Amino acid sequence: MRPKFKMHLAEYARALWQFSRPRTLVLIWLHILIAYVCLASKVPAIWQILLVLVASTSSYISAVSFNDLSDREVDSINLSKDQLSADRPLINGTVSQVSAWYIAVISSVICVIACGLLQLWLFVVACVMILLNVCYSMPPIRIAKRGALAQYLLPIMYVLFPATLALAIASTLTVTFLWVVSGLYIIFVARLFLKDLRDEKGDRATGKRTYLVRHGLKNTLVHAWVCLVIGIGLSAIQLIGVNIDALLLGGIAILCGIGITWALYFCYKAAPLDSKLLWVAVVGRFASMWAFCLVVYLMLGYSAIPYAQRAWLLVFTAAIFFAGIGMLYEELQSVMRKQSRLQKQ
Repeated sequence: MRPKFKMHLAEYARALWQFSRPRTLVLIWLHILIAYVCLASKVPAIWQILLVLVASTSSYISAVSFNDLSDREVDSINLSKDQLSADRPLINGTVSQVSAWYIAVISSVICVIACGLLQLWLFVVACVMILLNVCYSMPPIRIAKRGALAQYLLPIMYVLFPATLALAIASTLTVTFLWVVSGLYIIFVARLFLKDLRDEKGDRATGKRTYLVRHGLKNTLVHAWVCLVIGIGLSAIQLIGVNIDALLLGGIAILCGIGITWALYFCYKAAPLDSKLLWVAVVGRFASMWAFCLVVYLMLGYSAIPYAQRAWLLVFTAAIFFAGIGMLYEELQSVMRKQSRLQKQ
């Protein structure tokens, strides 16, 4: 009996890893960090950091679990076999539907408890957050099927709730925090509009009326572009100044805007879905570059490093993401050459 019990625990651990979607979870933690450095210069206590990590992770696992339970049919159409085996435990057989419900409920309870231990008022926020998770994914409300409303509400989980966790441990509020978090929120709205490109086939087949399904590709890309430009502008407006590092941050904001415009234009022109998704990935890299440059700039603001050296560190941060964009562009060129050869045949 003992080996079976160990295997059972191993399966649950694997399911938790898959439900946590590690790459997205890291983005949530980045939002917490950006929000916190807008508020405070000191490092919080270890117990506060641990509770914030538990609360953010468990809330996200809760949201993903409810969503996977609701979107099982859609995911089986939209995602490749590799994606299904990597992070869809309900479809790849890691857990049963009953086990997924256990994980959703238990992770919700853990989130609420962790938030209550941080601040009493955060207990109420966590309860509202869990209720929103359920309403977003599960019938009869199922906000996920309600077009643009879903895109504008889902970032509450990805941006506003992480920012609220940072606010709970900083116990202060700044104007910079409000501007930066507002910008990150709008940027994430744009990410969600673009995410629907990957899911369009399954959404149409299952009657999920997303913004893309209702209004088409051009309107979706224009809407995403507007959100990205506004989001970058909002998050930069309080930070750009006369110092060389602050001026450079403004230059990076303009560069990201130009890069995003370029990528979305070619996304619209690209014919095969693979190419469109690669262009969407390029947009995502520019958005991530902006987020990481933000956190580097904000953290350097608390240091005694000279402005010129701060500027070089910002350049280095941006260069890392440019290298990633370059690799994506090479992959795009390869896909386009392959499509060209197929058309000639």
